[in-house]
Amino acid sequence: MARGRISRPLALIIVAMMVLPTVALSGVVSAGDGENRSNDGFRSFVEIEASLVSLAENYSDIAVLYDLGDLYPNEDGSTKTSLEGRHFWGLKISDNPRINESDELDILYVGLHHAREWMTTEMMMWLIEHILADYGNNATITDLVDNRELWMFPVLNPDGFVYSETNERTWRKNRRDNGNGDVGTNWGVDPNRNYGYKWGYDDIGSKPDPAEETYRGPYPFSEPCTQIMRDMAYAVTFERAISFHTWQEVMLYPTCYTRTHTPHNLFFRELGRRQAEHNGYEYGDVLDGILYTVNGGFDDFMYYNTSCLSFTYEMNSRADGLFYPNASLIVPTCTMNYEAALEIAKAPDNLYEMFDGGIDGIVVDPRGSPLENVSVNVTLLADDALNITTGPDGRFSFHAPHGRYWDISVEKEGYSSKVDMYQVQWDDRLTEVNITIKDNVAPSIARVEAGHEGVVGTEFGIGQEVRIDLYE
Repeated sequence: MARGRISRPLALIIVAMMVLPTVALSGVVSAGDGENRSNDGFRSFVEIEASLVSLAENYSDIAVLYDLGDLYPNEDGSTKTSLEGRHFWGLKISDNPRINESDELDILYVGLHHAREWMTTEMMMWLIEHILADYGNNATITDLVDNRELWMFPVLNPDGFVYSETNERTWRKNRRDNGNGDVGTNWGVDPNRNYGYKWGYDDIGSKPDPAEETYRGPYPFSEPCTQIMRDMAYAVTFERAISFHTWQEVMLYPTCYTRTHTPHNLFFRELGRRQAEHNGYEYGDVLDGILYTVNGGFDDFMYYNTSCLSFTYEMNSRADGLFYPNASLIVPTCTMNYEAALEIAKAPDNLYEMFDGGIDGIVVDPRGSPLENVSVNVTLLADDALNITTGPDGRFSFHAPHGRYWDISVEKEGYSSKVDMYQVQWDDRLTEVNITIKDNVAPSIARVEAGHEGVVGTEFGIGQEVRIDLYE
C-alpha cells in the first residue's frame, strides 16, 4: 500500500489513461451565461445547465462536461436520468480532463442534496468559475489543475431543485411518488439518508415514514441520484470530498451514524483545521458534538465504503436566514468557503506530510556505526504501515502527529530485530531518535585454555574439538 494512503477494497478502478466519453451537449436549454438569475438572485437549474455548457466550451482544454447518466447508465444501457427525466451533470477539471491519469488524486465536490439549499449550487458554480478563470494566472490553482482531477457535481437533486423553484421554496426531498397521492410531504425521499452504508440503522438518524423530511426511501440506493453517486464513487475512487449544505456554519466528517471516531480521525482533524483557517467554522464528528446523527448519509458511505475522506459543509447561519439567505450573501459566503474548500485538494498525496512533527532517526550497531539497508517498519494507523530503508548514514524519517506513540520495528540480516514504541514529541519539528540493534552472529573463539590443580593445559585453536573431564 502506498505510503500514507488508505486501502480501497471496494473500489472499481478505471483503467489508467482510459479515454472517457464526452457528453452530447444537444438538448440543453440555453439561458445565457447564468448571470441573469431568476430565483431571487440565485441561479435556476436551467441557468446552471447553460452555464456549465458555456464553461465547458470556453475552457475545453481543462474542462469537460459529462452527462453522468451516460457514464453510469441503467442496467439496460439507457441513460440514467432523474425520476422526472432531468440529467445529472458533472464537470471534470484537470490538465487532461478527457483522460483518467491514475497518478493524480481525484477530488469530489457535490452540491444540492436538499432542494431548498440554493446556496450550495452557488458555491459549486463559484468553485468552478474561479478555478477555470484562475488557471494560468494563479500558481496555486494552476498546480492543482495540473496535478489533480477535480470533479464538480453541482446539482445532485435536480427534481427537488426545480420543485423548490416553481412550487414550494421550503421543499427538501426529491420528487418520488410514494404512492400516497398528491399529499404534500408524502412525496419524496431525502437523498442524504438513502445511501447504503448503515441505511436505516435507527429511526433517529433517518425516518421510515414517507411524510418525514428525512425519509430514507424504500431501500438503499432506491433513487437515481444516489445510484449515480454510488457508481461514480466506486469507479473514480475519490480521495477526498465535500458535500455542501446549509445551514449551521460547521464542517462535519465521519463517523455520522453513531458517536465514535473513525480510525483516520487524525487526518480528518488536521484537514478540518486547515479548512477552518479560512472560514472559521467549527469542525469535528458527531462524537465531538458537531450536528446530529445521520444514517444512510453521503459522508459515511464515501468513507466506509470507498475510503474517501469526506466532509459536509453546513454554510450560513440562523442569522443569515437559515435555508433561505438573501442573495446578497452569495459573494461573502462563497468567498469565505472558496479557499477552505480548496484545502482538501491542496493537501499532499501522502497525508502524513501534513504534519510538521514526526521522527528523524538513525539506526546504529552496538559500536555506534550507522547501518545501511535496515528495514524500518512503522505502524501508523490500524490499516496503514510505512516501510523505510535506511541509507548509508543509517537515517530514516517520517511525519506523524505529535504526542502519539508509534510502533517501530527494525530488521537487518545478521542483526537482531528490535521492536519498540517511540513518541513524536514536537508539533513543529521532527523528534530525533537513535535505535541500536545488536549483532546476531555467534562470537568467534580464538583460544581455549583448561587448567587443573595449577596446571594449565594446551591451547586449542578454532575448529578443534575440546573435551575437558572434571573429577572430584
